[in-house]
Amino acid sequence: MGEVDTAFREKVEELTGKPTVVGSINKKKIDGKNIIDLNLLKGLSEEYYIVVPWLEYSKVNWDRIKNAGYEELTDFLWEKHDYLKYLEDKELIAKYGNKIIGEVPKGISVYFRGCNTTVTFGKNIKVLSKTRLVVTSNNEIKFGNNVTIKHVKLSFKNNTRMTVGNNAILMGFAHINTGSVLEIGDRVKIAERVRILTGINNKITIGKDSQIGSDSMLLGSQGHTIYDMDKKTFTNNMNMSCNITLKDHVWLGCNSYVYLGVTIGTGSIVGFCTMVLKDIPNNCMAFGSPARIIKKNIAWDYDNDIESYESIMNLDSEYRRMTREK
Repeated sequence: MGEVDTAFREKVEELTGKPTVVGSINKKKIDGKNIIDLNLLKGLSEEYYIVVPWLEYSKVNWDRIKNAGYEELTDFLWEKHDYLKYLEDKELIAKYGNKIIGEVPKGISVYFRGCNTTVTFGKNIKVLSKTRLVVTSNNEIKFGNNVTIKHVKLSFKNNTRMTVGNNAILMGFAHINTGSVLEIGDRVKIAERVRILTGINNKITIGKDSQIGSDSMLLGSQGHTIYDMDKKTFTNNMNMSCNITLKDHVWLGCNSYVYLGVTIGTGSIVGFCTMVLKDIPNNCMAFGSPARIIKKNIAWDYDNDIESYESIMNLDSEYRRMTREK
């Protein structure tokens, strides 16, 4: 039988005021128990609410449930239903508790596959390449004002949150796993082919005025289990997740890699092709694999004029402090 996310079930129970049962249509099971016919639950809609695992969505199964006397949303819903495109399926999207705040920018197509999701768009968002935004259940997604979007792919599991600050530039790919948060600050610049992957129930933060070079990666989860056959123990946990924090005004060079649990301090620079496995303090420069600090007490600016001392002095004072070791 397909599994249904626990937090999703709890949210449905909160909204309906009734306990949920997971109905697996294909395998004729209710909460893991064999049933002969869906009609066995007929007349019990006042007591239970049926949630169908998303892998079982199909028009055939939809007809089966309807023929058994159940009404969509009134008596049952899909954990993840078919793609509902905003504007074309606006009424049904709203019935599932989803909403869009602000005007959908030209070039973005929003598809809903769950319930209770809110997508907020700020003003003057520029979309330089066609973008498909597919959201699931209990997502909170917010784009600020004057954001630029190009060659972006976003993937959301249930119960996630993403915020993008004002005047940010987004390129690359981000996957926000179950229960996780991605926060991108004001004026952040993310280059092409950057990959941002959260773990489960963790958070990745990219502070304001930071920039991430192309082909870099922020990895918030180990992804797979690793088993030590000598010690007969797991050396990690595939659900192990630790936060990643890039504080304000961090410059991450091209092809860099930031591992789970790492914090990079304000005003620091990570050189290209660097693997960051441990924390880096503020206002220093780090290179290598693994990263090592090669220079402290530095400040940097977007200005390409190497003689522009004035531009450095005009930086926020927080961006040009002496390095503070832990």
